Amino acid sequence: MRDLSSKIGLPVFFDGENITVDEKFLVVYSHYHKYVKELSDYYLNPVTVFPKLIYKTYWVREQDNRYLFSKINVRVKIFVIFSHVIGVEFAKSKTIHSVEYPRIIESVTTPLAVILHPVDIELSELRGEETKITYYTELAPSEKIVIPPGWAYTIINPTKNVGVVVEVHRKDQPAHVFVEGKRGAPFYLIQRNNSQELVRNPNYRNVLRYAKVDKEKLNRGLSIAPKTPIVKQFLRKYEKFTWFFGKKELDWYDRFYSYLTRVVRISI
Repeated sequence: MRDLSSKIGLPVFFDGENITVDEKFLVVYSHYHKYVKELSDYYLNPVTVFPKLIYKTYWVREQDNRYLFSKINVRVKIFVIFSHVIGVEFAKSKTIHSVEYPRIIESVTTPLAVILHPVDIELSELRGEETKITYYTELAPSEKIVIPPGWAYTIINPTKNVGVVVEVHRKDQPAHVFVEGKRGAPFYLIQRNNSQELVRNPNYRNVLRYAKVDKEKLNRGLSIAPKTPIVKQFLRKYEKFTWFFGKKELDWYDRFYSYLTRVVRISI
């Protein structure tokens, strides 16, 4: 049993497949499992021959308001993302829409990849809106990325190890609103000839580019410390995250674009 308390900032334990908590302080009040057969509409190749468990989700809360989550209107979610590869495509979580408010995700145990984009990215690209773009980023353990309101994100585990992810979002925000009808994000992370690459999702006809962002500078401007677990930062001084609790505190398109490091254009 691996103790993740120092990495998450809460008494959480991991046995390689399942999350448990110290019930003196926390309770897992909801959880569910997702299998490949349930996610066929989210994969490049929907045909699968053997159902495999892809990810588990746990929602945790404090006992007796010990950690002030209820007071500050914050909810903590923990993903366990398994390492299976389906054909040439790496397993991923569903593409989730961050409705109304931002949220923050942090890799805990394993390097992961995240694709994030405005929900209306196809229309934005058609209109030529330069600052509205799809982003691809890699998260090493303890690294974090903000998902702006009105954006969607997909978490991918391209490693051979099981990954654990923490997500913090407002309690009054819908936890799981999925992007439907597009088979996931605008791009897929695949393995070809022993190397990883992003390929275009043909269901997004107008999306022909993605960008990388300087996470360190982006997070510094949002008062997110690089090494301290994000949960612990909220528990210590949640007041510094004023942007987290407002619907339209920032121009997120310009903020991300100002820390853009590279744009990759995909040919059809």
